[in-house]
Amino acid sequence: MKGVIPTPIKPTTFKPENLTQLEVPTLAFFGTEDGVIGNVDAARALAENIPDINIRIVESGHIIGVELSEIVNNQILEFLSSD
Repeated sequence: MKGVIPTPIKPTTFKPENLTQLEVPTLAFFGTEDGVIGNVDAARALAENIPDINIRIVESGHIIGVELSEIVNNQILEFLSSD
């Protein structure tokens, strides 16, 4: 990422009716200290509209895969290997 100039983008907010249409198993991580997502309880409530979702709430900021790489990697492997 050296030399990359970050480009601010406005996050897309999904509506519950959009999420109910997802047809794939989904694994979502939310960090309790995520300043980008904001309120983890509100994010979880919205994500629960996805029919086949597994939600993990962890003590982390926004870059969960870096901050808690071992935990995240293990849970992703477990999720992908489940039927």
